[in-house]
Amino acid sequence: MQVNQYYSNDYAGLVSGRYKFYYGYEVTNDKDEWCFQVKENGIEVFNISEKEIEKNIDSHQLDMPQDFLLAGIGMWLLLK
Repeated sequence: MQVNQYYSNDYAGLVSGRYKFYYGYEVTNDKDEWCFQVKENGIEVFNISEKEIEKNIDSHQLDMPQDFLLAGIGMWLLLK
């Protein structure tokens, strides 16, 4: 099994098997808000904006892209 994680000050990602999780500037919605995205086998299966994450998670815990990545993964798991 292959797992890779990567991050910078404006994105964070995790690849685990057939899943790719990403949060950052490369994925935005129509309001130019950064988004968290899940791809399964290269196909987007989940996408949620930074604002939607902040509505559902204690925003005091959301500072770095890695925080949004973890929150997004948690939300995806709950909704899966």
